[in-house]
Amino acid sequence: MSNPRTYKYKFKNGIITVSRGVRTKFDWFLKIDLIEDNEGNKRLIGLDQNTFLTKKKSLEYANKLLAKYNLN
Repeated sequence: MSNPRTYKYKFKNGIITVSRGVRTKFDWFLKIDLIEDNEGNKRLIGLDQNTFLTKKKSLEYANKLLAKYNLN
């Protein structure tokens, strides 16, 4: 398998990370990290799905989820 690729996209409340080839070289893994609030608590987003066929689909899913909770 070729070298894994990771893409990070910053938004005002955290970082979206999309990695290629987590299970196979043809899938994409999505992770969303949110920054801590003023009290030091880290907010979490529960993903219904974190593996996608394309990078584009994973980013679309992440942006829809962030918009739903007004985090983007």
